[in-house]
Formats: sequence, structure tokens, C-alpha cells
Amino acid sequence: MHRLARRVGSAVPPAALLVIAMLAVTLTACGSGTSTSQQAVADFVSALNRHDVKAAAAMTDTPSAAQPVIQQLIDGLAPKNTNYQVEQVAPTGGNTGSFSLSADWDFGQGRQWKYTTDGQLTQLSIGWRVSWSPQVLAPSLAPGDTVHEVRTDAAAPKVLDRTNAPILTEQTINKVLLDPAHMPDPVASTTELANILVPVAPLITAQSLQQELADSKGKPITAVSLRDGDFAILGDRIRAVPGVVVQQGPQLIPVSGILSSPALDGVKTYWQQSRDATAGWAVLINHQNGSVSQVAGFQGPPPPDVPTTLDSPLQFAAENAVASVGTPAVLVAMQPSTGAILAVAQNNQADAQGPIAFTGQYAPGLVFDALHEAAGPAPAAPGCADNVNAGHATPNSAQGGQGEDRPVSDKKCADPGPADSARSFARQLGLGVDFTVPALTAQTGKTDPNSEITATPFGMAVAAATIGKGSIPMPMLINGKPGTADQSPTQLAQPALDRMRARMRDSVANGALSQLNQYPGVNALVGEAGNTQNPPSWLIGTRGDLAFAILVTSTDPSDNPVIVANQFLRPNQPG
Repeated sequence: MHRLARRVGSAVPPAALLVIAMLAVTLTACGSGTSTSQQAVADFVSALNRHDVKAAAAMTDTPSAAQPVIQQLIDGLAPKNTNYQVEQVAPTGGNTGSFSLSADWDFGQGRQWKYTTDGQLTQLSIGWRVSWSPQVLAPSLAPGDTVHEVRTDAAAPKVLDRTNAPILTEQTINKVLLDPAHMPDPVASTTELANILVPVAPLITAQSLQQELADSKGKPITAVSLRDGDFAILGDRIRAVPGVVVQQGPQLIPVSGILSSPALDGVKTYWQQSRDATAGWAVLINHQNGSVSQVAGFQGPPPPDVPTTLDSPLQFAAENAVASVGTPAVLVAMQPSTGAILAVAQNNQADAQGPIAFTGQYAPGLVFDALHEAAGPAPAAPGCADNVNAGHATPNSAQGGQGEDRPVSDKKCADPGPADSARSFARQLGLGVDFTVPALTAQTGKTDPNSEITATPFGMAVAAATIGKGSIPMPMLINGKPGTADQSPTQLAQPALDRMRARMRDSVANGALSQLNQYPGVNALVGEAGNTQNPPSWLIGTRGDLAFAILVTSTDPSDNPVIVANQFLRPNQPG
């Protein structure tokens, strides 16, 4: 046997041994997957940088545990760019190694989270792999933690009136929603909720809520939004209604529950833009135990308060005034000397039609006709004869004449005609002029040749302010930031201004507006704007450094702009 064994062993030639050795090496290489520890780390980093979650997890020794953590990290940070770099890879003996990485998460606009981290490597039968731990991704990350990049804000600015009193502040709002998916009996839930809301929202009814639910096609609806004070009283009862969901969050709202103005829409947008410009950022780690750590970020100083030109007492007077009639009514008040917008109010009926104070186009009617008539014909253009002395030049002592009658030169000046004259006069009042005003989107009217002349309530207030000042004022809603105009119409001549003011003064002293004579200093005109049974009516007026325009869209003896003006002026008598 010994001899046989020796013969078998000696029967394997050296060339065969070489083939066996090469085959063994080949099999080892095929089974190792990633042949070096350096390549394993490089592949892991490459997958992270291109946000290939599955590939990055596959380069760890526990892909099933790594994949959801890597996915959450990328989703929670949502970077513009991710840049992991391999700093070092070192063997620690046998089938293990270590590595270190630098990371740069770029969120754009100069926001970056930079750090270094390290981890371990292990060699498996399929090759080198990263030993999984959340800290491989970020040093402060532990099992069960989540990471988010969030916006941060400093203390919210206030919106102020012209006396620096707050009119809008950020407050907690409780939004009450009705979710049909969790409402076994919609009729019972809407009836119960409407009954609970009667003290704070009497206009919300079971029928109105049911209609909204029907229109929503199975989606939740917002039943009401309540301030903290009201919700503190009603909250427990509201939460008990089946199908009710309450969402709480900050919102910019009026300090006074009765303040309402379409002018505030643009102010809120301006406020938000100011917050956006000063917003900070943070990377937060939400730990499994409920604590939160901030690992990166920056928060600058809070934005300044927003100073508006609104006059709170005048605004409340305007709101009460438009509420005194039952058809859509609007009042806009301005300060002629500065262009400051002092008050803008619409009643509920007008609100249902949108911000018609700034966008509603109506014929200017008899008020415009009276002003145009009072202003008289426009002066002749330079070098042209006026309308009275057509065919002859006006006397001009500067050219050596003392009233002599001289032939007109060859220059011909066409009569603009009544329509063009009216459009030109309208633009002199500010109608059809487009203003760019911070925090305000508004139209004044239309004076283009292809349509009838129209005016908005804002435009008619500009017209009243123009008569009061003598030139078109640049409207202003944010104190210190007047608007700019897209054109500069010829300024009204002083004699024309004097005649218009006299017409307005006479209307109050002896005419249709004699009941306003009880308010000293008021000059105004009133007139209808159409031939329908209940046409819109305008009233424009001035009182010292106050100009105002009133529109009532459907006029009758109980709903007209004189009633609104009387109510508006009553609390504002001098002294």
C-alpha cells in the first residue's frame, strides 16, 4: 500500500499542479465580487452621490437594513447635489478594514452641510463590503433616527397701519376640516358642527356644508378656520363630531376680527416675500427618543415690520359705510398730497364678486360727464389755433402782436373730436394709467380707442385725489414706497381744476348732495352710470387732504352711494 500511495502521488505531473492552482485563483476572483477594499468604498460612494439607493445598499453587508435609511436620508435632505469623497481606506488585518469619508450636501443658495465620517469594512465570500451602520452616512446618525433639511424663520414681522399700530400679526389658526371617509352620517355631522359654530360663524349651515361635501367628490373640505380664543371654547365639542379633523398652524391674520379689505391681499404677499428673503435653514436629526438635534444651518435677523399707509379708524368707517347698503358697494379713500391709500372696503355682496375695488370695470357715468363739462375744452396744442378762434392764430404779444388777427401758419391741427377729448381728459384724471405699486395689483380703468371709457373704484379715487392735489398722485400702500406710472398725461390746467372743484362744491352746497353739507369741507359729485332700471352709481368727493370714491353697483332709494357717504363721513368730522 505504501508503494501504491507513493506511485499515485508521483503520478501528478507539475504542469497539472499549475493548472489546478490557476483554477483556484480564478474561482476566488469570481466569487469575491469587489476584489479590493478600496474599490468597495469607491462603489459605495459613487452610488450615494448619484442617489442610487439600491446600489449603495448593495455595497453594505446588510442591504435590507441599509436601503430604507439611505432612502430616508436622501428624501429628507433633498439636496441639489451630493458629494461624498473617499479620504482614506486602510486594512486592519485579515478580512477587515476601515475608511473615512468627507461629505458635502449642497442645498443651493449657499446652504451646505459638510462633515467627515468613518466606517468599517469586512470581506465576505462575495467580496469586500461596508459594515452597515447609520453613522457611515453621518456621524450623529443612530438607528431609528431621521434627517431633514428644513426652512427656519425668525420672529414674524407685524403689519402696521399708518400710526404704527399692528393690524396683521401671525397667529395660530385652527382649521376645521370634514373628512367624508371618516363620517358615517354626513347629515348628522354637518348638522352638529353647524350648531356648534353658531356663536362664531352663524352663516355656516348644515346645508352649506353638505353642498360643499357633495361638490368635493369625496375629498375633505374646510368647514371653518378659528382663532385660538374661539377654539379654546369650542374645540372639545368640535373634535367630538365624527369626521372632523383639526389642523393647527401659523397664519397672518388681522388683529381685529372685523378688519377686512381687499388691499390686505397684496400686503400679505409682500409680507411673505419679506419673510422668504430672510428665511434661514437647518439640518435636523429627529432621534428615536423624541429629541431633535440641529447639526447645520443658519438663521439671520428677523425682517422688519411692514408699514402700510392704511388708516385704521378710516378703514373701519369705510367698512361700516359699505355695510349700510344691501347691494354690492365699494369705497376707496386716498390722501391726495402723498398718494397714500388710506382705506379700501367692500361689503359681503361685493366680496362675492372678487376684488372689484381694484379690478371691477364700470362706466364712469354722469360724474365723469359733469367733470368733463366743468373742465371745458382742452387748450390748443402749441402752434395750433384754439377751438374758439379756429382759422386764426391767438393773439401773442411775444411775437409782436397786441391782439391783432393774424393768419394761421401752414401747420394744420385736427380737432380731436368728442371721443378722443374724453379719453384724453380721463387720462389726465389718472383713468387708464397703469401704476406699479409695491404690495398692490390694481387697474384704474380703460381709455383705449377700441372700447368705451371705464373706471374702477380705485381709478375713481385716483381721479378724486387728482382733483384735490392738482396733479396725478403716485399711489402708495407701503409707507415710503410710492408707485410709478406707465405714462405722464398732460397736467390739468388750473382754470379747469378750479371749475371742477367749484362744480363739486356747488353740488354739496346747493345741489343733489346737500345732505352732505353738514360735514364741513366736503366737495362731491354723484351720478348714475347707465340707463338700466337699477344702474351703478358713483360718488366721488374730497375733504381737505382726503379723497374718496364710492361705487354702488345697483342703485335704488335704499341702496345708493349717498347713504354710504353719509355713513362714512359721520365719524370723521374735524375734532
